[in-house]
Amino acid sequence: MLSVLWDVLHLWYKHLQATSVTVPWTVYQYPLYLQILLGVSNQARIYCEIVSMHSLAAGITVGLGLYKPAEWPPLVGSFKDAYTCANFWG
Repeated sequence: MLSVLWDVLHLWYKHLQATSVTVPWTVYQYPLYLQILLGVSNQARIYCEIVSMHSLAAGITVGLGLYKPAEWPPLVGSFKDAYTCANFWG
């Protein structure tokens, strides 16, 4: 699921850059609501990248027998507990 979201967001950025009338492409040429959407979607893309790399490393090291699954806790906490940074990061 995360890889699909990652791909969709990447394609959306490439589409915006390719259809831009100004060179170089900048987010400030769009209305404020779209700037906010781009910022939030960029954060979602970064989150997907970090979690994907963590999951890949966990899968490889557990598959090779270097670590046990219990030694790979979730990278971040639940979003429902994210009302403070300390709760979000574990």
